[in-house]
Amino acid sequence: MTPPPAPTQRLEKLFHRRKCWMLDQLAQALGYALISVRRFLKQIGYCRSYTHNGKWYTLHHAPDFDRDGLWHYRGIGFSEHGSLTATIDHLLARSPAGLSAGQLAEKLQHPCDAVLTRLHQAGRLDRVRLAGHFLYLAADPQLLKKTPGAST
Repeated sequence: MTPPPAPTQRLEKLFHRRKCWMLDQLAQALGYALISVRRFLKQIGYCRSYTHNGKWYTLHHAPDFDRDGLWHYRGIGFSEHGSLTATIDHLLARSPAGLSAGQLAEKLQHPCDAVLTRLHQAGRLDRVRLAGHFLYLAADPQLLKKTPGAST
C-alpha cells in the first residue's frame, strides 16, 4: 500500500490548481489546523500579499516580480519586500525625488494614504508639500535639503 502524500506535497498540488489561497481555505482543503498550515507553508516557501491585510498566500516561485519588486494577480498584490510598509519604504528609497500618494497607489494598485500618514507620523518617512499635494520621501534629511521649495 502506498503511503498518503505528505501535507507539503498536498499543499503544493493545491497551488498548482490555483496560484493564490487564503490560509483558512488551505486549512479546510488539507484538513489541518491553521498553525500546521503555516508551518507547511514555511517549509516550502511562500509569499504573503501586501493587499487584503496579508490574507492571500502564493508559493515563493509563483510571482513574476516587475522591476519594482511587485506582482499582481487578480487584484491581489505581492511584493518581494513583504508588507505594504516595507514595499513603500523600498519604493521611496529608490525614488530620491519622492513619490506622491497617487503615484504610489498607481504602482501598488492599492490605496495607501492612511499608511503614508501613519509612517510620516512615526517618523519613518518624510513629506513635503508641493503644489498643494504631499510628496513622500525616504526619511533622509539630506534628501529634504535638496528638494526645492520643501516645507513639511
